Amino acid sequence: QNLLTHGSRAKAVRSMAEGGSAHPQFEVPYGPIVPSLYALAAQRHMHELGTTPEQLAEVAVTIRRHASLNPAAHKRELITVDDVLKSRMITSPLHILDCAIVSDGAATMLSIRGVLVPTLLAALGVLAPAHAQTYPTKPIRLIIPFPPGGATDALGRTVVQKLGETLRQQVIADNRPGASGILGMELAARAPADGYTLVVGQASNLAINLALMGKLPYDPVTAFSPITLIATTPNVLVVHPSLPVRSITDLVALARARPGQINYASSGIGSPGHLVTERLKIAAKIDMVHIPYKGAGPALTDVLAGHADIYFTSPISAQTLVKSGRLRMVAVASAKRSPSMPHIPTVAQAGYPEVESTSWWGLLAPAGVPKEIVDRLHTETVRLLNQPEVKQRLMNEGADPAPTTPEQFAAFIRSEIVKWANLVKLTGVKLE
Repeated sequence: QNLLTHGSRAKAVRSMAEGGSAHPQFEVPYGPIVPSLYALAAQRHMHELGTTPEQLAEVAVTIRRHASLNPAAHKRELITVDDVLKSRMITSPLHILDCAIVSDGAATMLSIRGVLVPTLLAALGVLAPAHAQTYPTKPIRLIIPFPPGGATDALGRTVVQKLGETLRQQVIADNRPGASGILGMELAARAPADGYTLVVGQASNLAINLALMGKLPYDPVTAFSPITLIATTPNVLVVHPSLPVRSITDLVALARARPGQINYASSGIGSPGHLVTERLKIAAKIDMVHIPYKGAGPALTDVLAGHADIYFTSPISAQTLVKSGRLRMVAVASAKRSPSMPHIPTVAQAGYPEVESTSWWGLLAPAGVPKEIVDRLHTETVRLLNQPEVKQRLMNEGADPAPTTPEQFAAFIRSEIVKWANLVKLTGVKLE
């Protein structure tokens, strides 16, 4: 009786028979009437269906906790009693308490015939969302924001192959080059946050471009859900075999003897290779001419053809060419020798410790992807990076696997934004 007379909006809307026993449905403002409604349901089910007080108590706790949530965000999402049982919230057969929270405009209602809202249960940690249980159910697209042939493409395709195997679902590589990786990243940022679009991020498209442009069509910090860092590697200096350079000391001497006559390639204005070479020019007081390309692949092609003399790049891009003798590796731009290339001296050993550049790659999804999906992708990606076969492949290419947690990767991105902003300011590099 209290329920039927509660407030001006409370009214009995209908009654129907179910299993030979009629029970009323009520449309009521959600909130203060929850205990009364629960008491009504509890009384009926204890007397008519033999439900135990313990079972009802479990449901009562869940219903009371719902009061602190906003059910208006979950319109007409229902879950069956079987699903409640599967969630192990109730451990024995339960024919009771079809309590559904639904929303219709501004009026939130609670109906005795419904069932609990799955997203609310998920928020309470009772039941995993259905998408987390079934993901992935269709192919996943991995956007690679650079053309084929470069390090980002090579790393991306390794992830495509192995992640597809671990997820037992097709992962498709989608090269979207342009604007130093901005176009591909923007495409990923605007994609639905459902876990079916991923992207390979790195220093240029997550840190350097922001320093060069001041503003991007996406926020590197808030537009993505970081999953994990994939690998890191120091940039290496490679030269055309015809160039009489076998060390940084040789290069500096040659550049001083031929000011403005040595051409250096990069994968684009503001790329790590561009900035580290400009840093070397400042440190060694030499003059070399910059030739920017649209990605590492085209840059390497012109170095091989002799149109550019030197190139600071990722060893992933150059390792095969170095092993075949078509390029010569001169130095690594790191404080210490790389574990994957211990025979190659550092630029610091030549007297320029300030010349340091590490390339890195990470896996991201659009912002807003459910945490359960991010966690699944993180788990599977870390698993594949720890596979001996994958570790060895990356080491052979000069890269070091570097899996992180999503939180660690997010913090790393923020630190890289600061680091590269300082280097851009020092070198004075600007977009032309």
